[in-house]
Amino acid sequence: MNPVANAHLIGWMLVAVGAFQAVPVLVALRAGEAVEPWLWSGLAALALGSSIAASARTGGGRAAWRLQARDGFFLAGLGWPLASLFGALPFALSETLGPLDAFLEAVAGFTTTDATALHVDDAPRSILIWRALMQWMGGAAVLVFGVAVLPLLPTGGMQVFRTELPTGARRLAPRVRTTVRTLGALYLFLTAAAALAFVFIGDMSAFDAICHAFSSLSTGGHSTRTESLGAFGAASRDVAVVCMLLGGTSFVVVMRSLTARSLRPFWQDGEFLAYVAVVAGGIALLAVGGAGSFDDAVFQAVSAVTTTGFHTRDVDAWSGFAQLVVLQLMVIGAMAGSTCGGLKSLRLLLGWRALRTAIGRLLHPHAVRSVKYAGRSLSEGAVGGVWAFFTAYALVVFGVAALLAANGYEARAALGASVAAVGNAGLSLGGSASADVHALSSGAKWALCAAMLVGRLEVMTVLVLLSPAFWRR
Repeated sequence: MNPVANAHLIGWMLVAVGAFQAVPVLVALRAGEAVEPWLWSGLAALALGSSIAASARTGGGRAAWRLQARDGFFLAGLGWPLASLFGALPFALSETLGPLDAFLEAVAGFTTTDATALHVDDAPRSILIWRALMQWMGGAAVLVFGVAVLPLLPTGGMQVFRTELPTGARRLAPRVRTTVRTLGALYLFLTAAAALAFVFIGDMSAFDAICHAFSSLSTGGHSTRTESLGAFGAASRDVAVVCMLLGGTSFVVVMRSLTARSLRPFWQDGEFLAYVAVVAGGIALLAVGGAGSFDDAVFQAVSAVTTTGFHTRDVDAWSGFAQLVVLQLMVIGAMAGSTCGGLKSLRLLLGWRALRTAIGRLLHPHAVRSVKYAGRSLSEGAVGGVWAFFTAYALVVFGVAALLAANGYEARAALGASVAAVGNAGLSLGGSASADVHALSSGAKWALCAAMLVGRLEVMTVLVLLSPAFWRR
């Protein structure tokens, strides 16, 4: 592990969190709201971050910045909780929320989960923009983690995604850093386009448009209204559907398509086809299963499978079948290399092919069969990683559900909340579409914070960090 480089990067991460708090300062000044909480919080993050970055400065050249897979585990495991801690400070300093609720709000923001302890309609505008901005930053972090880090880690079956990167190296090499910069430029462009589209429709103010652009492309789901997208017109919901679908699509595939100036990379990608099939199947099941109108079925299916959490209707008012479909879509999730949570379509596709291969081997024991992806045979390690991830994911979901049930949740609501938190979806969290958790017990809130962080870190990362062997190496 490279402790100097890790400390330097963590320091700059805190600097970024502090710097972005200039945005709610400007909003607060324009709205006549208090700016002191943002100034103190931003200065604290800037001071600590710059001190850490400066003290960890290295002059060893490019070699001194080479990061191994273990560095990726460490940076992700420390980065999200630390960002959430400093993201929570403005909520606590402004006395908008208590300390635990403030931390939960920040964790939900940076993990792109639509859970909230706020009464959104009464919240100051500076608070609303910060919630959306945290989700946007969290979405960017997810892209970096999912595209530049996870494929290099031999866990969860994501190593098959490594061949889609500009380099197959075991290090976070300069060409991967180039990929990160390209991802950032694409993410910024799509965000700006989404904001302009929301403004052009005319249902939203410029402020609402910016907030929803942040939270739709990041598949975070925070809205400026308690009714979420139900407070706006059909055209705004259509824009949100497009943004959510883009957020759930692998940015690597999008980049390949832009480079080739062709849509062919989409149709040649097996995971994208699986993603489209899941979305289409979810829409069909919700449309015939009591989810309201066809428009409601489209919106809610896309919101669920991309783990965004936007809603137009109260899910609790739907039929039990429709609620079960939403729950299953949240578990599946969208594509790897996107901003969404859940299992990811890639793992679902590989798991299905592995199951089909296993059945074929039972029927024809002497036949030579292998699981293939993108025309290549996968190693047993990659396939085993997928099933290991499925097992770990299920254990975490049921474990969190048990903790929630022990803290006063009804059994069905506990399972739904656990799926929503671990999948970073938020929809149905706490048994309602609003995902309002302010009235929960302290134990339940801590369990949800842990679940959101574990889900965002892809479960296996946390298990590796908890392993004594990781720290002995």
